[in-house]
Amino acid sequence: RRQRQMCIRDRDIITGKESIDLVLLNMQTPGLNGLETLAEIRKTEHDIPIIAQTAPVREEEQDDLMNAGCTTCLIKPVSLDQLLSVISGFLSKN
Repeated sequence: RRQRQMCIRDRDIITGKESIDLVLLNMQTPGLNGLETLAEIRKTEHDIPIIAQTAPVREEEQDDLMNAGCTTCLIKPVSLDQLLSVISGFLSKN
């Protein structure tokens, strides 16, 4: 029996190669633009929850993330309890 993959590359989400329940998106990944990745995901996945993780930002920047399609935004450092609480809240709705 194949174990469910826990980490899927953004290009697999964008191209629809994987069926997923939730996206945990690090906005400051070297070599990737988080807002561009978010926009690409939203082109094909309109309803999936996207949780952005970001370094401390101004309120306007957080608003930009939400307007770009994030479902919620977590400011680093994120505790394990906080992360699990947010994830379980979205997954329990499905």
